[in-house]
Amino acid sequence: TQEAPIVAYDQDGNKMNVDIIPSSVQVSVGVTSPNKTVAIEIVPNGDIPNGKAIESITLDQQTVTIFGKDSVLQSIDTIQVPIDATTLTADTSLVADIPLPTGVKKTSISRVNMQITLGDGVQGRVEDVFIQFINNVNGYRFTLVNPQDTVTGIDLFGTQANIDNVTSDDFYVYFDMSKLEEGEQDVTLLLRSYKPLVKASLVKQTIRINVVK
Repeated sequence: TQEAPIVAYDQDGNKMNVDIIPSSVQVSVGVTSPNKTVAIEIVPNGDIPNGKAIESITLDQQTVTIFGKDSVLQSIDTIQVPIDATTLTADTSLVADIPLPTGVKKTSISRVNMQITLGDGVQGRVEDVFIQFINNVNGYRFTLVNPQDTVTGIDLFGTQANIDNVTSDDFYVYFDMSKLEEGEQDVTLLLRSYKPLVKASLVKQTIRINVVK
């Protein structure tokens, strides 16, 4: 709330040199600070040396409050904090900066402390993960050239305890139809994992489909 001067303009938008009584007015402007509290997710990048894998990560802060426009906040559910896994050789404590997502003006904390515990890495596999599609903006229909390509397997690497907790529901496999044209073609499969402590890779990298209107 503040005192604001009153100014007159003509119909062409030019400021007029006239006396105005009263010359000022008390005005109030509402100010909001939209915010949202979201989970912090640690994302290891690269391979841990000596066949090790991350057993657990303990954070001193589980969540962070982000500030920005409501339209931006609605699309953010987690803040991903990357760490360089190639530097991990033993159980260790790390401090990582919290990145500022596009459109977010500030966060309630700028860093997160974590305790990382390592274990022996083992290989595993999860079978029969359904293949989905997104962005069918042209309303196409398609058929699979190989009927078995409705599902794929996913190779896993992590500690035994983490791999034992993995199910097919922890992964989302899909291909993007936004740039496809009619006809038979190979499409690249993409993988979204909800188990960041388990390294996952697709058994099938592509599948062949026939696209029609």
